[in-house]
Amino acid sequence: CVGYRLRLHLMLLSSYDFWTNAGSPDIHPVGWCEKTKHELHIPKGYRKDKFVWMDYLKACKLQNAPKKLFRSRSSNGPVPKEFQVGMKLEAVDRKNPSLVCVATIADIVEDRLRVHFDNWDDSYDYWCDINSPYVQPVGWCHENGRTLIAPQGEQTVWVFFEVLSIEWLFPFLFLFIQMIHDEKGCAAAGPPSDV
Repeated sequence: CVGYRLRLHLMLLSSYDFWTNAGSPDIHPVGWCEKTKHELHIPKGYRKDKFVWMDYLKACKLQNAPKKLFRSRSSNGPVPKEFQVGMKLEAVDRKNPSLVCVATIADIVEDRLRVHFDNWDDSYDYWCDINSPYVQPVGWCHENGRTLIAPQGEQTVWVFFEVLSIEWLFPFLFLFIQMIHDEKGCAAAGPPSDV
């Protein structure tokens, strides 16, 4: 520990040690995964169905970090219901910020989203706040003149059409629609806008 920074060590994987802020929303107290029904990746040599945190800590002569040391994020309130697991959005590839890609909300924890790029390996997933500039509603790239990167192996189909008045005298409205290949997916909040 250096100031408010912690060096985290993943048991049996010392090459994956990393530094983070003590108040990071990415670290949680013992028992958090069970409470929130998230998968806990247990140390090698242990069975998931037999793993008990307190037994593990005792056997390894370790001490768990008290819950009071972890920042509570619940004060930010629940995630708006407009965000749901499976919704589609447009997200920045944080490893290559010039790319904005078709993505899906893979998980939600409090006010944070796990972004998964469609047809990409899970290793590219990342967590961000719901108000992060890295995630935008479907149609954001078009409205802002940016290129949207289609899922690997697929083409993004853009459809523009004019809705004309009954008399067919003048254009009434332009709408933008992005075809989503996943029938279960739906677009994240953000109505079409006039062009």
